[in-house]
Amino acid sequence: MIREKEIIEPKIPLIEYREPTGSVIDSYQVDLYEVTITDADEYIVKDVQISEGDFRSIRELLNEYLYTGTPLPVLLKKYRVSEVAKRIVDRELNGYSILDPALKDKFILDIHAVHDKPVKVLHQRWGILKSNIVFDPYHLNNLLSKLATRAGKSISAKKPYVSMIDPYTEHRVSGIMMSDVSMGKVTVSIRKKPENPWTVVREIKVNTLTPLEAAFLWQMIVAKMAIMVIGPMLSGKTSMINALLGMVPPEASVMTVEDTPELLVPSPYWTRTISREAPEEGESVSFFELVKLSLRLSEDYVIVGEVRGEEGRDWAQAIMLGHGGLTSFHAGGPKEALNRLVQPPINISPQALNELKVLMVMHPLRSRRGLIRRSSVHLHHSGNLLELFKFNPAERVTQDPGEDELREYYKKHPALTLAGIRMGMSPEEMLEDLRLRERIIREALEREFEDYKALNSWLYARYRELSGHA
Repeated sequence: MIREKEIIEPKIPLIEYREPTGSVIDSYQVDLYEVTITDADEYIVKDVQISEGDFRSIRELLNEYLYTGTPLPVLLKKYRVSEVAKRIVDRELNGYSILDPALKDKFILDIHAVHDKPVKVLHQRWGILKSNIVFDPYHLNNLLSKLATRAGKSISAKKPYVSMIDPYTEHRVSGIMMSDVSMGKVTVSIRKKPENPWTVVREIKVNTLTPLEAAFLWQMIVAKMAIMVIGPMLSGKTSMINALLGMVPPEASVMTVEDTPELLVPSPYWTRTISREAPEEGESVSFFELVKLSLRLSEDYVIVGEVRGEEGRDWAQAIMLGHGGLTSFHAGGPKEALNRLVQPPINISPQALNELKVLMVMHPLRSRRGLIRRSSVHLHHSGNLLELFKFNPAERVTQDPGEDELREYYKKHPALTLAGIRMGMSPEEMLEDLRLRERIIREALEREFEDYKALNSWLYARYRELSGHA
């Protein structure tokens, strides 16, 4: 294992600028950095510029700090470095080194670094991009060691890998250090904690949802109908779940189960849980155990970030018992999802699977403006699927059902019949309620809601005002 005092090499890591090879399609400022994106899938960062004098001072300051333990404020005063140089010091000691611009870029979701290779980033708008950020093995190894230490995790030649939540940022960090296990490679992967969760208003504005579709999903959430969001990678499943969580009743008790803290719930009665990996037997806490716990806590809604294994059975058990439920599943479509859910390692029983009434499919598409996302909504009963909100691939739009179609479905489809029973409404009342919610959603579009909690409070206050009941 590389010792802590080897963190500082003669060369302070900086981002080497290179001219883009593709045509510029986007550019913006991130803190002190300039970011350029090209049609060749490049993410080019222009690092801060410092003088040779500052560069030497930073190197001497950091070496003295590590070898003598002199307090940093004392050293900063002693070496009289510029404000920009102080930022370099801060990102080396307290931050993510040359990953700093990607960590501060609100559009970056994931970061993947392998030493001596360009760092790859997942951009919310442009998809997977290759950057001009390159680590040597020593600095990347030391970054992983530093992050593990501050998270209270051990990493060594005996156990050269780690997965943790950074206590400073709540980002999920996983990595493997240079060792015989990794064949001399160092790899670090970072899943960033979202800064501002998506809302239904935002999803409508980018045409991922229609106002009527959002109103329908709101109604299904209130009826505690189980909803599964399905799609491939980069399809926006987690963003959509966050948007839907913004329509959960504000006084509902909600438990979320995740491996990375990405979901945000506006309810004050929110129990947030994260699975834990531990080297010692008996110290780990699995998805499966947390979902089982949610049943004992009698939560109104049980939200699982993503179903992958046996936790799916307990989530299905929760929705069978009347809990509201939201989750995501990696699949290409609803039929594939239903088939895989009843097979190992998930093994949901057909009876429990029948309680999954609403499947929402995310459709990621490439465009000149980057990645766009569309959706469709399917109703499920006894293995049969009905596409209620249809995705039109030719026109790249989501199409609403007509009034007559809706009236017929509310009268006859078992999923909507059950929703009506749970809400104590007839089919006609359900249809009227849907139109009221659509009206409220359209009013919300005219307002600028920056905060998801404010939107949630306003939706329910407006609904009570117009309907006369909660």
